[in-house]
Amino acid sequence: MSRVIETTVPIPVETLREIIGDKEVSLLVDLSASRERVSPYQALVYLSNLELPVDVTFNGDEAWDVLEAYLTLPTLLKCPTLETMVLEVILHIKGIAECNWITDKWIKDHTEILGKWLSLIDSMSLYMMTTINDETISSVVEHFPLDETADTKGINFVHLFDNPLFPLTMNVISENLVKNYTKYFNDYMFKGKNLFAYWSIPGNDVHVLTTALADGHMISDDEFQSAVAVLQKQQESLKET
Repeated sequence: MSRVIETTVPIPVETLREIIGDKEVSLLVDLSASRERVSPYQALVYLSNLELPVDVTFNGDEAWDVLEAYLTLPTLLKCPTLETMVLEVILHIKGIAECNWITDKWIKDHTEILGKWLSLIDSMSLYMMTTINDETISSVVEHFPLDETADTKGINFVHLFDNPLFPLTMNVISENLVKNYTKYFNDYMFKGKNLFAYWSIPGNDVHVLTTALADGHMISDDEFQSAVAVLQKQQESLKET
């Protein structure tokens, strides 16, 4: 079991000496207590450079600032609390679940970056088809708009896949947001890894169910129903094509 060390940013030198190289340590960073020295955005950039297991805490009235910092972060940072926050907002926008700590005004004021996250998440339904060894299914990709952006702002969408809320986002997909993101889909732009390295993790239920169905593995009725719910939109797109 990992040992949790509560700290602030910048992390004291003595704490860094204690944790560097220790695989049994994770950090719980108080962003509110760090605010006198660094902004939430600066704190997250700092933490992303450490490449250590991290989670964060903060005062409730600072949630919007922290969320904005994470949404616009151009560097990779695995942080369960922030990933759940993003997914709660995404589910709210999609009309799947209500998020009572966000406001319509905040969403409107952050339309651009939220739109990118929504597009990337919905486009994973397209990427999922490319992971199946079937030329007919894979060819569907060619019928969607090409987007060759390599902008890393919002790159942490790759850390959402193992969150329990992620499969719910796939139940409502906006076809007009789905794009063929060639750089994200194919290039090794995630700290030297490609998208599949993040997508194919055991904690990604969407990938596990897709693989099971594609390979013809025996699955339970409940697993099948879950898979149908997740893949329904993709199947409709394939039929239309």
